[in-house]
Order: sequence, then structure tokens, then C-alpha cells
Amino acid sequence: MERIESKTHLPELSLPVPLDKEQLDPLSKVKTVHIQCLWDNLILHNETSGPPMYILYRETQPTSPLIKALLTDQAQLNKNVIQQIISAIRCNDLATPLKRLANERHKLKSNGVERSHSFYRDILFLALTVIGRSNVDLATFHREYASVFDKLTERECNMYYRNQDLPPSASTIFCRAYFRPLLLP
Repeated sequence: MERIESKTHLPELSLPVPLDKEQLDPLSKVKTVHIQCLWDNLILHNETSGPPMYILYRETQPTSPLIKALLTDQAQLNKNVIQQIISAIRCNDLATPLKRLANERHKLKSNGVERSHSFYRDILFLALTVIGRSNVDLATFHREYASVFDKLTERECNMYYRNQDLPPSASTIFCRAYFRPLLLP
């Protein structure tokens, strides 16, 4: 129970070993088990919505301008858009990335691509990847993100944003403060 730094009774809850050695599970011979809690599960991202921004940022670019021009994928965000979002994040501006992502989602939707990633998670994970976990204050990030949403009109919210794009609830923020920080894959 490393995540909350508390004592655990999990070893006492383990099932007894069967007497027949042939029925023994091969994993039961393992002396230690390592469980890693992550922010994101890469397996959950389907092909139609494309990878999240932090994964796109990590991908290497082709060096040839001709190859770059030929490989323009209209089903995912452009590297230039991601760079603009990174620049805004570095300037402590979350309004620009939110509006830019809303416009890009709208453009992709008109091309038949349904990008389903939460803006909050997409921007946060990109910031954690680019700027580094130690340089991102999650409480400040949440507060700034929530203040941007407070300034949006109802029409803007209904037209461009989904429920998953809303800032996390107070209970989510409390759990984030109580538990140890999660890692990105």
C-alpha cells in the first residue's frame, strides 16, 4: 500500500496454496509483485480518436520536409498546434490551449474524426511531459483551468466543450492530494 503510505492486511487476505502442486499457479512462485499506478492507460486509446497530445509530442518527427508533407495525418493534431499549446502553457496561459483544442476538435469532427480526449487530461499530461512533474503545481493548474471555464459563456460551453472537459470535482482534487502522485506511462 505504498500509494497511501499505510499498513496493509493484503497478505493475510491471500488465498491458501492448493495441496496439489500441479494446480499451483506459476505466478505464485514469484516472490515480489510490483504494482505501478498510472495516470493513463495507453491501451484504452482507440484508433479513431488518435493518441493523446503527450504521446504525439513524444513521437519522433521525420527529418525530411518531403516526408513531413506526405505524412500529414488529418486524423490527429498537428505538431505545430501542439507546439503552440506548449508555448502557451509555459506562459501560464490555459485559455489559449483550451480554445485552440476546441477549434481543432471542431475541425477534426468536420473531417469525420471524433477526438474524445478530455481537454483537462490532454493539457495536464502534455504539461507534465514537457515541463516535468516537479515543475507543475497541480493545485495551481487546476485553479487556473477552472477559472478559464468560469469565464466561458454558456453558448461556448455548449458548442465546443463536453462534460469530460470540465475541471475535476473537489473530491477528485482531495484524492489527488491524499494519494501519492501518479506516473505517466
